[in-house]
Amino acid sequence: MKFHKHFRVYLFVCSLVVALQPLNGFAQSNSDAAKTNQTLKQRDGQTDFDFEIGTWKTHLKRLLHPLTGSTTWVEYDGTTVVRKVWNGRANLVELNVDGPAGHIEALSLRLYNPESHQWSLNFANSAGGTMSQPTIGEFKNGRGEFFDQETLNGRAMFVRFVISDITPTSCRFEQAFSDDGGKTWEINWIAVDTRSGDPKLDRAIEKANSEFIAAMKTGDAATIAAPYTDDAVFIAFDGACTQGRTEIEKMYRARFERSGLASSTKVNSERLVVDGELAYESGYAEIESLKQGKLTINGGRFLTVWQRQATGDWKILRNVVLRAIDFFGRRYGLPPALSGHQTYFLWGPRHYSGNCLIVLDDKKETLDQLFDHVEYVGSSDNPYALERHIPVFICKGAKFGSLAKLWPQLKKWR
Repeated sequence: MKFHKHFRVYLFVCSLVVALQPLNGFAQSNSDAAKTNQTLKQRDGQTDFDFEIGTWKTHLKRLLHPLTGSTTWVEYDGTTVVRKVWNGRANLVELNVDGPAGHIEALSLRLYNPESHQWSLNFANSAGGTMSQPTIGEFKNGRGEFFDQETLNGRAMFVRFVISDITPTSCRFEQAFSDDGGKTWEINWIAVDTRSGDPKLDRAIEKANSEFIAAMKTGDAATIAAPYTDDAVFIAFDGACTQGRTEIEKMYRARFERSGLASSTKVNSERLVVDGELAYESGYAEIESLKQGKLTINGGRFLTVWQRQATGDWKILRNVVLRAIDFFGRRYGLPPALSGHQTYFLWGPRHYSGNCLIVLDDKKETLDQLFDHVEYVGSSDNPYALERHIPVFICKGAKFGSLAKLWPQLKKWR
């Protein structure tokens, strides 16, 4: 994905902070500056970001074309992971989100300056691969408010970034631009981070995913199987079913012998729903392996069902891997698939409007009731699939208002 040169600014949301640089029009009087300096000397902000350490579910809403009068927004879902470095004097933020507009992968290294009592943030995205100029900022009364100066399409503008509504299970990030010297502001990025409220569950998920990534590179099947219950079930993308932690460990050992160690592993946990003693984690994973010069890529969406144990700890009860359109469609720029069938229903409509859809395996007369325009474009006939001769339609002009409203009617279990 090719990023706009100002995309660095947009990603400062979700824990990537925009900071205050010297700006004409924002200068303080000498007396005000003295008061501010005195406050900084009295306050140690080293723990400002402690609330954010750990794994969060991130929902982003981004204005596509800021300061143009556009009202077109795109939405993303994914994770933000924040880790302590140097015993808390620094932290590393990793952001991974997906949506109809593509994939965003970014990081920020944040360093605390004990002399100035401020943080410097060093940002990079995977597309650019270089660190940005550090930005500086601070919190006051539990609220972070930061300013910066940038240019957009050759015009100078101010950037305002606010971190607010901080609770143990949620926080909000909002960014706005101003091209009139700060008289008016246009919000262009809103993000809300949430987590389960059960620290043991959050830690279990973070630990399992990070150890899975490391173990795939070393061939440690025992570590991969460790988070599963004794009677856990693993269902692979091809429908193969493995039951029991011991058998799951054997399955991974066979996988390493067959395909070799993973050269690259990505796990993007996008959504978490807690329902009593069970929790449903969904997301996307991709594994690259190289053996005897042959590169193998496997991946797809996953649904992991976690179960609370009598001790209060959480273990994996079910792990289901789904593939096909989600995996192969990424190379063609297709967004993740939607379906009301069985466990796919749990992913929901992913904030898609439904105004333009590619629909498989349905009837034109049914689709004509839901869309203004329905076009049959061919059929899918995979000899290795369970279903054959699947019709494919392009549907435009939704009559049902929003896909979120229609979604409950699409639930199908069999």
